Amino acid sequence: MSEVSVKSSRLGTSGKKKIQLTFENIYITAMPVGKKKKTEKPKLIINGCSGTILPGQFLAILGASGAGKTTLLNYLSGRAIGSNLQQTGEIKVNGVDKNAIGNFSAISAYVQ
Repeated sequence: MSEVSVKSSRLGTSGKKKIQLTFENIYITAMPVGKKKKTEKPKLIINGCSGTILPGQFLAILGASGAGKTTLLNYLSGRAIGSNLQQTGEIKVNGVDKNAIGNFSAISAYVQ
């Protein structure tokens, strides 16, 4: 399994509301589909990833092809991920659970 590295640095902020994103114990597993269900084991894509992104930080996620970078970002930003993927973990915005925030996609985005 490949490893994903998370790097960040502080940037200046404008007068916008400051947001802190915290994610804890993110696990994402690809479940076998179709004829493979009986013979293939689930594949762990993200294994217990945790971190905090403070207001004004720039974040870069580095890793080899297939390491799970896009899958992690899709999960953290609230984008739809594959229907065969099981995900667990907590995502909080300023200490509040992401699911309790209306229109979370309005405050989350990333550039590939």
